Amino acid sequence: MIKVIHEQAIPWKSQISGEFSYERKSLTQHSDGKKLGMSIFRLKPGKKAFPLHAHYANEEATYVLQGCGEVRGLDTKQTITAGDYVVFPTGRDNAHQIINNSD
Repeated sequence: MIKVIHEQAIPWKSQISGEFSYERKSLTQHSDGKKLGMSIFRLKPGKKAFPLHAHYANEEATYVLQGCGEVRGLDTKQTITAGDYVVFPTGRDNAHQIINNSD
């Protein structure tokens, strides 16, 4: 059976720890998915979701729905805006962080 979930039926959960803060809807937790993770995140102006980090077991992807911000790597920073899709491959060289530097 195919399970359909509308994102509006999923509550936002907040996580705050110093300079790191986000609201998240975990689509995975509300589905039957076992091998794919998917969430919707909201970052308030001036906030970062996580520290600079890397993944070793799986890639990560981000699609910006609205607003703008910055994606930071080990030695680089790039602006991201609504409609941008970014893939972060595995490994230390692909460490990354997303920052909402807009208002």
